[in-house]
Amino acid sequence: MKLIRITCLLLLSACLSFVTTASANDFDDRDALTTKLTLDEQAPLADAEEELAEAEEELDEAEALRDTAQEGLDEANDELAVATEGLEEAEADATAAAEALAAAEEALGDANDAVTAAQSELDAAEEALAEGIEEGLMGDDLVPLVAAVDAAEEDLLMATTEAQDASDEVDEAEMDSDDAQQDVADAEMVVDGAEEAVETAEVVVAEAEEEVDGAEMNRDAAEEVVAAINEEIDGTEEFVDELDDRTVFALNRSLNNAVRTRLLPLDIDLDVLNRIVDEDFGNGEIQQLTQAFETEARFERLAARFDAKADATGRDQFAANADRARNRGQERKDSFLDRIGDGGDEGPSPVEEVSGVAAAAAAEAASEAADQAADKASEQASEAIGAVAQETAAEQAEATVGEIAREVAKQKGNRGRN
Repeated sequence: MKLIRITCLLLLSACLSFVTTASANDFDDRDALTTKLTLDEQAPLADAEEELAEAEEELDEAEALRDTAQEGLDEANDELAVATEGLEEAEADATAAAEALAAAEEALGDANDAVTAAQSELDAAEEALAEGIEEGLMGDDLVPLVAAVDAAEEDLLMATTEAQDASDEVDEAEMDSDDAQQDVADAEMVVDGAEEAVETAEVVVAEAEEEVDGAEMNRDAAEEVVAAINEEIDGTEEFVDELDDRTVFALNRSLNNAVRTRLLPLDIDLDVLNRIVDEDFGNGEIQQLTQAFETEARFERLAARFDAKADATGRDQFAANADRARNRGQERKDSFLDRIGDGGDEGPSPVEEVSGVAAAAAAEAASEAADQAADKASEQASEAIGAVAQETAAEQAEATVGEIAREVAKQKGNRGRN
């Protein structure tokens, strides 16, 4: 920030040096005239370009944060996709486990039915054997009945074994199904966490987008300011290029006093300059126009002194004095501009103008001293009035002595010709 302002001050100093050297002897120099008329745009242009650079930097930072947030959102979406895929696989495994459990339970039911049937067959065989024994059957007559009982016992044993195996398979299938259901629950939690991460990332991206939008608006506004100032400068250059030689000479000469007294830059915008062409100003009217802005510049210089004192002391009265000086300069300038071309009344002479500024300085200094009178009434009042008034009067007298001398010489020349 300081480096840019120092560079700007060096630029203004160089421009002032250029216009002082170039225009002191050559009022026909269009480049020198353009430099004088656009000098007031250089500091605002430097500030605007600095603000534009800062706005562009802020935009770059906002876009980088937005890109980072978008990357986070993309990663969250990828994780959500993986989690969703894992949930789908867990659900498929749970479905398969449930189907296996159902099949095992069905097989166990069949095995239990087989045990029941085998038990019935064994009961029937044992009953037949008991009846045979009761009827007195012996020997070979009992062999078939005993064989039937043995076969039924073997069938029951086999059916019971198969039922036990089926029961074990059911137990295992139940465990698999429980594990599969737990996997589903775990996968659902992962999905929920991934969805929350996505929602959070979406909020961050939305906020980053808002920051980018705001930074873009600031950048666009800064670009508009720079463009407006450059448009004013370009328009002034075109204005000077299109002027006739007489008007270029008259304008350069009218600004020479501001150059010598270091009143530049004067805040003469293009709308005011166009009056020179639109209203066909002559030498006197051009002189009136520049004097209007010189008056404003003198009061601005006085206001700057009060600003410096306000900053140094922290006293509000100095700031108020600065505001009054600026207001008075604006009023004087407007009064000059309003009287241009009204026929005969060309406003205050340079001597009157110096007196007006010096009187304003003395009045402001007196007001300052009066505010401090409670502490150091006599001493500070004399110092304030004497120092500021003498300094201002001396400076303004020096600022316009050349103009006064030229007016006196012009009047003598007119009387000689008459």
